[in-house]
Amino acid sequence: MLREDRRELLAALAALAPRRREAIVLRYWLDLSEREMAATMHVSTGTVKSLVSRGLDALGQALEGKI
Repeated sequence: MLREDRRELLAALAALAPRRREAIVLRYWLDLSEREMAATMHVSTGTVKSLVSRGLDALGQALEGKI
């Protein structure tokens, strides 16, 4: 069951817009702070917050009822 859940999560992540996916990976896989993410992505911290929020919303919609 866990393998299928992981597969679905990775597929949903891959379907995100590239910048949203990058923000999610930097935040939750690499555990960067908003400031570190902003520097890495060359954007403001406000943009980072928006990208993460919208990325999580999209992941939630994609995974709704699947996991």
